[in-house]
Amino acid sequence: MVFQAKGNRDISLYNVYRPNPGSPSTSGIDTVWMQQWVQLKDDHDPCDPRRICISELISQVQKDLENNVYLILLGDFNEDISKDSGYGIKDLMSSCNLVQAYQEILGSIPSSRQNARSIFHVLVYRPLLKYVTRLGILPTESGFHTSDHIPLYVDFHKDLFDHKESPIVSPDYRKLKVYDSPSVEKYVCYVKNQMHHHNILSRFLNLQDYIKIYCFDESAEQELELLDSQMTQIRLRAEKKLKPSPSRFKNATKMQIQVHRIRHLVSILKFWKAGLPYLHLVQELNSYDLDDVYLSSVETLQKRISKERMDLRFLHEEEDVVRNDHLEYLYEKAMEIQDKKKASIIKNMKMRENQKRSWSKIRYVTKNSSNRNVERLGIPKGFENQPTSAIWKYLATPNTHLDFVYINDPIQIEKRLVEWQQLHYNQAAH
Repeated sequence: MVFQAKGNRDISLYNVYRPNPGSPSTSGIDTVWMQQWVQLKDDHDPCDPRRICISELISQVQKDLENNVYLILLGDFNEDISKDSGYGIKDLMSSCNLVQAYQEILGSIPSSRQNARSIFHVLVYRPLLKYVTRLGILPTESGFHTSDHIPLYVDFHKDLFDHKESPIVSPDYRKLKVYDSPSVEKYVCYVKNQMHHHNILSRFLNLQDYIKIYCFDESAEQELELLDSQMTQIRLRAEKKLKPSPSRFKNATKMQIQVHRIRHLVSILKFWKAGLPYLHLVQELNSYDLDDVYLSSVETLQKRISKERMDLRFLHEEEDVVRNDHLEYLYEKAMEIQDKKKASIIKNMKMRENQKRSWSKIRYVTKNSSNRNVERLGIPKGFENQPTSAIWKYLATPNTHLDFVYINDPIQIEKRLVEWQQLHYNQAAH
């Protein structure tokens, strides 16, 4: 991808994927390494797709530099430059005057999990570093990462670009902001009809045939630019027609992001207590458009984590109500059409989920009882003088908000725990 920079210079943006290490004897037939090895082995001896990737990048980037082109390289290089050795990213950086933006500005390269390899890199031509205004990790759909893939971003100052030649798409149009199928179906139908009206597909096929015969000449370039412009306009017009529609489970995304936020704060706390650098984690956390994290003391941060966990519990409880109402609605619809099997499944599902929520609250209250020395015990507010059996019934009630007061008397703590265990085993016996 090429952008127009000010001063009549181009900016080439490379999106790179470099396969994991492999060999003909150990890599599976469906791995990227093996697929590339099959394609390249006839022209390279020895054939190492990872090495070839770097050498060809160096060759292409150096050609761009000779033509006075700015460079930005983004990608999953499957290499941690702080741990891995051999021919790789360091050779690319030293040969082409490239720097790792995160390492230069934040002092470290982010990874998806603690102790995970930092394999995602944003390499920029050194003179462009002064234009970097912000960088970090974007939140994902899941809200937390289950793999080593994370979405990094880098923002450049607008003074770098020539906006007349390379207009930047408004952030409002970068993705669809809808949840329901009917709206997405309208979007797809609109795009399909407009592409049919402008004869986009057949024009692409004609262009493909033209290039095979006459190569990619000036006429083909003009037609391709026209097609690209028309497709972009169709997509943007379709997205402007869409209005954000509420999801039935409105807190689902908030909950997932909240989980990630808490995990990130806990990581900061662990780094701080261990005496390790943690400012890069603060920078990453603030990239979620959260409030600034003011780190005045360990105690302040611990209180912040406790508050965030309580907010998460409230979100869970609100979502439980929505989920319960949704299952009730499905149950009524199943009864209306006399689908007894479906109604029975939904009823059992609803019962099991209510049981799961009750046991979750019970575990939450008793989580400290597994320690040898329990220094304090949480009692639901207003139940300080009530028997333990009343607390048991209260916690088993659906949609209960938990607000605790804590007791420190060892005798009272032991008495409460014994009574709780008796209630627990009595229920298990029945």
